Amino acid sequence: MTRILFLLFAALPSFARTGQTVTLVFPDHSRVRFGVGKVREALTTAGYHVVPSRGKTRIVVTFKAVSADSVGWPGKEGFFLERKSGKNLVVRGGDASGALYGCLELAARIRESGKIPETLLVKDQPEMVLRGTCIGDAYAPIRQRRLPVAWLCFGKRRPAHPRNPHEC
Repeated sequence: MTRILFLLFAALPSFARTGQTVTLVFPDHSRVRFGVGKVREALTTAGYHVVPSRGKTRIVVTFKAVSADSVGWPGKEGFFLERKSGKNLVVRGGDASGALYGCLELAARIRESGKIPETLLVKDQPEMVLRGTCIGDAYAPIRQRRLPVAWLCFGKRRPAHPRNPHEC
């Protein structure tokens, strides 16, 4: 069972553009903590001053291991972002990776608009469940093939569009 940690963050009206107080609630999982850290960074960048306190607006991050009986939950590495009436915003992941990607999407939306979205209904699920590029953990076979050439060409000037990408 998922243990829920209550980490409370507040946005003081004197520092935040919106003057809202925010509470982040999330399970204790490394991927989810990483995603929530990105949401916290986005809130700070948007002008929120984050301090421990109870909040009026809650952002709840949760996930459930994907199984056959999990109707209404996103699939593997999928997520829902939902904010209807009231003040709760829910990030629901199909698994811990889905919760991470949901947090990254929410952080991007906060950075883009400069505030927490008033209403939100987003569902995303990958066609292929290998999305490491979102967090800079991509494996690309072409990168591995070009690695020796990159070392040989280190420090040399290359044309913008070389005829052969494997030469300096």
